[in-house]
Amino acid sequence: MSYFSYIWACLMVPLGLFGFWDLPHAVISEIAYQNLKPEVKKSVDKSVAFFAEQYPTLNSMALMSLWADHGSTRRHFPFLSSCHYINYQYTCDCKLKDLPISVSLEEDLDKELIVASDASNVLHAINASVLALRSPEAPIMEKAFLLAVLTHCVGDAHQPLHCATIINEEFPKGDRGGTQFPLRSQKWRNLHACWDDGAGVFEGLDFRKNPEKINISKLAEQVMQKHPRNSFSDKALNELRPSAWVKEGFQIAKSEVYTNIVPGGTPSQEYIDRAKARISSQMALAGYRLAAILNGEGDFSKNNRRNGSFYSKQANYKKKAKKKSKKKKKQQRHTV
Repeated sequence: MSYFSYIWACLMVPLGLFGFWDLPHAVISEIAYQNLKPEVKKSVDKSVAFFAEQYPTLNSMALMSLWADHGSTRRHFPFLSSCHYINYQYTCDCKLKDLPISVSLEEDLDKELIVASDASNVLHAINASVLALRSPEAPIMEKAFLLAVLTHCVGDAHQPLHCATIINEEFPKGDRGGTQFPLRSQKWRNLHACWDDGAGVFEGLDFRKNPEKINISKLAEQVMQKHPRNSFSDKALNELRPSAWVKEGFQIAKSEVYTNIVPGGTPSQEYIDRAKARISSQMALAGYRLAAILNGEGDFSKNNRRNGSFYSKQANYKKKAKKKSKKKKKQQRHTV
């Protein structure tokens, strides 16, 4: 059995309930779909139709984007678990309530940041998916699987708490992207859940219980009306390096997510309104960028390492050090 035949066999597990971040993911993917070139849309439709043969309920590109978050998916594909995020370390000695509000998104986007984990990350997933999707030799089975991965991971790369973890005296080992940052709220048990839910950006719409009653296409149009392409700079729209997206998310986490909120506290209405506005904007931008990638824009060649390394620089350093150590021990044995 080939590698992708094995993957497709695993894909055939039953699909259950969706988790947090379902509607934002679907809306991002729908925005992208509505901005595809006609010939690209036909190609995408073929992958969607193939995927829907196994998952009849995931019969659109928008719905395919939800597959990667499902529990059975993570059980059958443990390597996907770390591909939803990249935790850049935000080290701060001050109390969270004292964090500054203004941080420029232009600040140090090309600066190498420390990654909290050596595992494969969201950059790995996006780059690997795009390279395969653009390969003329890739079979339809592979393209269908990786389209589902790509549409999901582009959304994750635009969620600030998939890009940062704070380390300070309150969280000496990090808050794991806000998942260890508790909130006193009836809606969200932690900070990550609050931002995964877009702070209630689609208030009153429960996609998990009533998916058939929700018009994802209409929601996507509403987001695009609020954030049309011309509301973003050409620089933002043309920034198709995933490595830059996650660094933008890191800066947003510093300037907005961890500002005016404390562990165990209740988010203020001002905080919730600000989070909703940011997530709404991020959804639109992610959708436009995903469309551009699927339309063939952006350099994702294997040699373009600045377009988001598959692994963190930190991980590469450790691998080299380990290899060097083994070589040294081998030399010592021969000497003895």
